[in-house]
Amino acid sequence: MEDQNVTQQDLLTQAVIETTGLPDAKPRAPQATLSRWIERAFAAEGKHLAAQAPTGTGKSIAYLTPAFRAAVEHRQRTLITTEGLALQRQIITKDAPAVAKATEAIYGREPQVAVLKGFSNYVCGEAATETAQRVLRQAGQSSNEDLFTRLTKVKDALGKAAPMKISGIQSTVGTLVDLLTWALMHSTDAINGQRDECPVPMDREWSLVSVPSGQCSNDEDPYNACAGHQARMAAAAADIVVTNHTLVAIQATKNIPVLVDSKTLGAFDHIIIDEAHALPSVVRSNGAVEISEPRITRALNRIIDSDDPDAQPSPMVKTAGAQVKELLPFVTQAINTYLGDAKTDEEVWIEEDEEFAELDALGVRLASLKEAVKDDGMLSQDIRMRHVSSIESLIDDIDLVSTTIRDTARWAIRQSMPSGGVVASFAASPIDVSSNLFHRLWTRDPMAHRIEDSDKAQQQLEEALQSLEDDQDITDVDANPERVRSTVVAVSATLSDDFPYEAGLRCDVVDVETPFAEAYDQSAIYIPYPEDEDLDVIANDRWGKLRMDTKLHHDWAKEHMLELIFANRGAAMVICATSTAAKAYAQAIEDDPHLPFNVYTQWDRRGRAQAIEDWKNDVSSVIVGTRSLMTGVDASGVTNTLVVIDRPARAPMNPVDKARCAALIEAGVNRWAADTRIYVQDAAVLLEQAAGRLIRCFDLETEILTTDGWKSYNEIKVGDTVYGIPPQMLKARGTRTATSNGAPSIEQHQVKAIKVNDEPEPLLRFKNRVADIVATPDHTMFVQPQEIRPINTRADGSKEYYVSKSPDYMKTRFDSLPHRFQLPLAGRVSRGQSKLPRDWFTLLGLVISDGYISKYKNSIALSQSTAKQAVVDEIDELLGRTDIKFNRYVQEKNGTKMSIRGGKEYTRNGDIITWVINGHDSSRIRDLLVLGQRRRKSEVKSHRSVQYSAYRDVWNWLDAKKVIPRWIINTASRPNLLALFRGLMLGDGTYSWFREGKSGTFYTGTKLNADRFQEICALVGYRSNIVNRSETQWEVRFAARGSVNTTRKDIAEHGIGKTWCVNTELGSVVARRNGRTFIAGNSANDRGMVAVLDPRLRPGSPISYNAATRKMYLEAVDVYGHDMDHLDDALDWLEERAEVNAEQVAQMA
Repeated sequence: MEDQNVTQQDLLTQAVIETTGLPDAKPRAPQATLSRWIERAFAAEGKHLAAQAPTGTGKSIAYLTPAFRAAVEHRQRTLITTEGLALQRQIITKDAPAVAKATEAIYGREPQVAVLKGFSNYVCGEAATETAQRVLRQAGQSSNEDLFTRLTKVKDALGKAAPMKISGIQSTVGTLVDLLTWALMHSTDAINGQRDECPVPMDREWSLVSVPSGQCSNDEDPYNACAGHQARMAAAAADIVVTNHTLVAIQATKNIPVLVDSKTLGAFDHIIIDEAHALPSVVRSNGAVEISEPRITRALNRIIDSDDPDAQPSPMVKTAGAQVKELLPFVTQAINTYLGDAKTDEEVWIEEDEEFAELDALGVRLASLKEAVKDDGMLSQDIRMRHVSSIESLIDDIDLVSTTIRDTARWAIRQSMPSGGVVASFAASPIDVSSNLFHRLWTRDPMAHRIEDSDKAQQQLEEALQSLEDDQDITDVDANPERVRSTVVAVSATLSDDFPYEAGLRCDVVDVETPFAEAYDQSAIYIPYPEDEDLDVIANDRWGKLRMDTKLHHDWAKEHMLELIFANRGAAMVICATSTAAKAYAQAIEDDPHLPFNVYTQWDRRGRAQAIEDWKNDVSSVIVGTRSLMTGVDASGVTNTLVVIDRPARAPMNPVDKARCAALIEAGVNRWAADTRIYVQDAAVLLEQAAGRLIRCFDLETEILTTDGWKSYNEIKVGDTVYGIPPQMLKARGTRTATSNGAPSIEQHQVKAIKVNDEPEPLLRFKNRVADIVATPDHTMFVQPQEIRPINTRADGSKEYYVSKSPDYMKTRFDSLPHRFQLPLAGRVSRGQSKLPRDWFTLLGLVISDGYISKYKNSIALSQSTAKQAVVDEIDELLGRTDIKFNRYVQEKNGTKMSIRGGKEYTRNGDIITWVINGHDSSRIRDLLVLGQRRRKSEVKSHRSVQYSAYRDVWNWLDAKKVIPRWIINTASRPNLLALFRGLMLGDGTYSWFREGKSGTFYTGTKLNADRFQEICALVGYRSNIVNRSETQWEVRFAARGSVNTTRKDIAEHGIGKTWCVNTELGSVVARRNGRTFIAGNSANDRGMVAVLDPRLRPGSPISYNAATRKMYLEAVDVYGHDMDHLDDALDWLEERAEVNAEQVAQMA
């Protein structure tokens, strides 16, 4: 039953708390907006939503909370699909469990979540057992012991490095035994029995322990069924199912109800598409097929000419296979005849209703081969099922190429191969998948889930193929009242305006504001401008116009890449347009002796997920890959401060995209616009995804000074006013105006964004007697570097030295501070003078520290001991200068016993002087404490008269309290703040002197006054720290100096911890930790660079894209504040952020 008191915001907030582990955490504003939009879409049945939410929004938590709420309150089920397994894993292992805990905490019920992958991603017990038996037979192991023992003996006897070939797959004994042992142990485990969870490095060997969908019959016993069947049963019972775009594509292209309308999985009320930008491309790729003689020959050889002694077919199968081979030359001849004089890699479109008798005959003989394999008793069941699946795939593809189907392109082509040969083939691919997505997935049959019979995948496949052969059009949902539209939500960091059309959605794209606009503004983009020597290397002259040669560009980009990575000291991600280039770049980085960094690639034998995890944990390492790294891979700033992209990953001219262009042209779009929309738009989306990998601080105990006081991570808000060092402070070279007593000038500015990082990050700690700072290694620090100079030579030849400081501040990383430096701990605020005389500020300080404000009459009293005669005299003079009327009393208290709040007794060493202020002057002081202004004195009316009735709606005369007023801290000039400071110290402070100047301690009974006194210290340039003696005794210790001279020896590693970032206009803040104040950069986000090594993008370049293409590419990366076009500038920028300038390091060594 729905709880009317629980809102979507409540659940989202609790989910963020569970995710971060912080009891007071709040959702990011863009995250809350996105979640609210999704909730509204869920509430409106059949609504479609496409939301572009930039990196850092927190998309997964934003859409999981409405899904969980719908499950609990309305018993509605949600299907979530992602492009990559990395994001799928993050949802299942991290985000969904956090939202589940939040839902349990609020509703008392935890919805069930399940992951559903393709069947071949799971271990099959039958396949693993069959492969184990083959390994044992090949090794001559035939004892009666259990499989595990016998496999271990084979490994010990032959050695783990011994080669072994099983089912045509070459491997080693160690790999095979380890894989089989793991597979047999997890064959019925849907969670741990997945390929991603396998710890054994392998590649093709996985096919020996898994089978495609429909080839495993071990599903009769629900408790001992293979992992794939277990996963489907778990998904059928789950409220939320997480899958991938590939399964969506299978249903869209094959019309097999593997997800929507599945009788096994049941109905889904809502569908969420994450990484949505990739879905249309995945669907098109999944629907593409190719028929050629080499492909069919390879498939036949695996069946009739296998070198595996356990996979030898019967003579009947060999005969049927030979009959298929006989037709292959005729098929090739038919393709070449249709191509005629077409050039290599030039496609010839197949006309509608075109028929090929050779393909029909080939399909018939393949069907005969399939039946022969089914009846072959010499083959084991798993081999038979594998061969049948391979043959059926060929038959399906032949049917697709032979049949005219709406929105599907068919063509013949002679394709050049990397080996140098040319292969003739027929091919087909869907070009517009919007209709299939809408009709086959975004609508559903409301009665499908009520059928209790289990799915029969083979029957569905045959029905689907029959519908393709019959060219059955799918009726529009509006004309078919039996189907209803599902709620579909598509989210991604980048969505083109055409995305809803391509994905079959009935909506427009809406944008979510980025939470890191300021962080991007502090980052840099480097796109090289080609000099003449560059053009000689990478460009060719074609018909009088320079064109970039991508093959020549490879070596040129490699040299740039190596220099950038060296300057950044590693910590990089390299994303390439092609896998060939990526592998070559990775090898070059590994081979370079100047780059002692670990290099990981997406092709790591241990698996892509493990390579990414290792890269994240190795903060100076480099990871190299292609488009799969462009989405779903985020790392903390300390790991990923440089993203290098060799060139936009525009797809080469290909028949599918040519057909898409032709369809647009036929619809009335001009040729150039069609080409831009199809080729450039897809590449621009990928470029924006790649560049967005950069964006990711203080630990949670750090507080920031705002105009509302000290605020922690859970209190500070966007728009709050903070204090920081102005830009001109970093340009004060050669002057002495930069600081006064070590305190820099500070100004007010606003908070632009706040983020509490989900993942713990490595931390460093700077701690000495006056400062305590904990932040990430790449956190920005502002310091004054120091150098040691000789000033005198002693008689023995040794030298005396003195330390001099530079007058200018420098920005540097926390882990790259110079050896000696001056660290700012407080600043000097600059404000105009007020009309209130300075003496009044001193008087207010005295009232707050040593005064008594009556609650019963309009009276204020000041008291002081004659033991402090200098203070008594100063109070007398002060009251005289302010023209305040008072009564002065002397109480003989010398020698009397006293105690404070029942504490230890002491003997007074002087009499008590009391000044009592009444009437109008008391009201003026009360007005100042509360309102910040004095009332005027009337000659005819008293202060109690109606003349002052206007104040009654603003404040009560009893509101005045002994609290340091907020208005003074926020508006008073530095001299007036010092006057207030003086008054406070006269009443409750003591002064002392030390070698750097005046210091002292302020005593107070409340934490509020201690905090506000420390604010004053931070604004007048006095470093300070708070000490808590008891609940009613606080001390603020200060020194009249705003910095400390120190060295790197005070810096140490501080383990792993939660962090938070605050991005501000000036890039710096006044902060405190453990009661000690300091000034530092606002967060680590102001230090990243994206380098796109494609000179064609640079405006004005002699080699350039056309204007529309370049504009679209540049719009994908136009968010960065620093734009560089020369390598030297980029290297200097990186080196400044990677470590202290080399010259400064040499001077300070």
